[in-house]
Amino acid sequence: MDSPGISGFKFDFSGKSSSATEKYWRKTGMFAFIYIEKTIFERIGPHPRIIGYHGVNEHGELLLQKLPNGQSDVHTRLFSPDPGDDHKTPFQTRILWAAEIAEGMAHLHKHNIVWNHCHLGNVLFAEDDHIVISNFIHAYIDPNPLTNFLTGPPPPYLNPSRYTSRKGERSTDIFAYGVTLFALMSNKLPHVEGTSFFKKHEELEFESLSATIFPWFARIVDKCYKIEYSSAQDIVKDIEEARRCWSEAFEKGDIQDPDLLQVTEPISSSASKVPALTEVGDNELHGKAAETSTPPKLFPAAGTHFIDGTIVGEGS
Repeated sequence: MDSPGISGFKFDFSGKSSSATEKYWRKTGMFAFIYIEKTIFERIGPHPRIIGYHGVNEHGELLLQKLPNGQSDVHTRLFSPDPGDDHKTPFQTRILWAAEIAEGMAHLHKHNIVWNHCHLGNVLFAEDDHIVISNFIHAYIDPNPLTNFLTGPPPPYLNPSRYTSRKGERSTDIFAYGVTLFALMSNKLPHVEGTSFFKKHEELEFESLSATIFPWFARIVDKCYKIEYSSAQDIVKDIEEARRCWSEAFEKGDIQDPDLLQVTEPISSSASKVPALTEVGDNELHGKAAETSTPPKLFPAAGTHFIDGTIVGEGS
């Protein structure tokens, strides 16, 4: 069975009946978004750090890997835990996630795809507390220096507007990864004292990690902020080296767990509140930020799609 396509393209849905796809996550959305993700998945092929793709069914739904925790994401685990949940993710697990996010994004860059929506709400849990990256409806395929990026990740992951034209088309991913790494290391988002994320970043004012508490990792965050990497493949090398150095020093007793150090040596004087964010629509890059002492879920569930801020579909 074929489905009408975009500009003459067609999907072949043969052999993908809904009765045979119960073991998959069926992701719905506008046809254009489905087509973008289908094209990306077919170009990049399978990768352990990218959510698995199993085709499209007769209803035009993407068939994706069904994860053990549903669409549970890292942002929710870190910043919006269930009431009464005293579980705190160990630092060693968080640096593993940092490495795995970089590996997934490096695979996209290898195939000349800019994710353009790197943030912890798009990082989902796979087996044994490993992660996979997901949601490529905002991605750009084969971008070039003249590509006009009309979308981007939410603030505070959004890079300064001047970066895209001056720092290269991958700058949106590299900068967002720097913020992602900052959040994973410190258990907080940068600039939470109430000042606009976008304004801070436009003025090239970035909140860094303490090099004392986070040796090796602080330098990677700063290099991402300054776009000193040309692709995520270079980030992977530095992250793996940082993980190795930190683990060896920790085992020898030369350094302490950063989560213990932060009790007496905070990263900054910022208030420990998590900002509420709005998702970035197709033609809206600024978003809004506000403080809240009870952080809501900042991002929609995986499979929810937006056009100019309006929800148009949700995954089942």
